[in-house]
Amino acid sequence: MIHEGKSYIRTNPELMLYPGLMIMLVVVTFNLLGEALSERFGVKRR
Repeated sequence: MIHEGKSYIRTNPELMLYPGLMIMLVVVTFNLLGEALSERFGVKRR
């Protein structure tokens, strides 16, 4: 299945751009949310 997708990525590179951007957006969002919650509730870091 992955091997068959290689030809699509070569002809349409945006097929991996949009999912990659969405994954990055989700990771950054959870990171910022976690930082905000730790500041709000005064969680001490080691």
